[in-house]
Amino acid sequence: MLAGKYFVLLMRDWEVIIVEGRKLHIGICDDESITRDYLSRLVKTDSGEHITKCFSDGREALSYFEAGNSLDLLFLDIDFRNELDGMSVAAKIKANQLADGRALGSLPLIVFVTGMPERMQEAFEVRAFQFLIKPIDEKKFLGILSQAQKEVDHIIKKRAACDDMLSISIGGKQMLLKSSALKYVESEGRKLKLHIKDRVVECYGKMDEISSQVGDDFCQIHRSYIVNLTRVFTYGRTQVEMDDGTKIPMSKYKYKNFLDDFLRVSSQRA
Repeated sequence: MLAGKYFVLLMRDWEVIIVEGRKLHIGICDDESITRDYLSRLVKTDSGEHITKCFSDGREALSYFEAGNSLDLLFLDIDFRNELDGMSVAAKIKANQLADGRALGSLPLIVFVTGMPERMQEAFEVRAFQFLIKPIDEKKFLGILSQAQKEVDHIIKKRAACDDMLSISIGGKQMLLKSSALKYVESEGRKLKLHIKDRVVECYGKMDEISSQVGDDFCQIHRSYIVNLTRVFTYGRTQVEMDDGTKIPMSKYKYKNFLDDFLRVSSQRA
């Protein structure tokens, strides 16, 4: 079952996403230290696993993003004691997302935190996710945090679906991964090892569970191995060699089925 929280192994390339109680990366931007501390405590009330990053003004927050860092959620004050207010910060974040070719639904989600309810309409003009009025009500804050978690899940799944990702549920763990990144699957006892680029992801499960989920570009060539046919470099009756040089044994009972599938995939890619 979908856990609804993501741990992103390769966020930048969107190649592997493991649904496994991922911590949210949350920014808190407010020029009042008492507010920053209070919101940080509320985040920990929801989950001690979330990671928080605090900023004392909008310029500091923008510098963080410009350095290539990312957040899932940003709690952003509106009224700073300098010329760059929260609305301007939000507008710059959205403008940068568009310049990078990302949709308006990209992360971070922005929640304005302010003592000026009259500016609520402006907040939604820059597509804020929510609006919190000071003094902050703990129950409402935690409710918004819960909503944000669901929306982050939705955005990640939607992005993954657009990027040719496989959805694999195995051993109580759900993964979204780019098919080209998965080289082969290896069974070792009760464990499955997913060989993905330069790393191996392990989980408990059976080969027949995963073989029905990986798609037509994959073929089981041995009771202990499923290979990505698009990553096969050479093959023979006793083994295949992957494009990274890895040699994998071939069962004589699987050879004909492999050959049919390999020729089909090769012709489709020609």
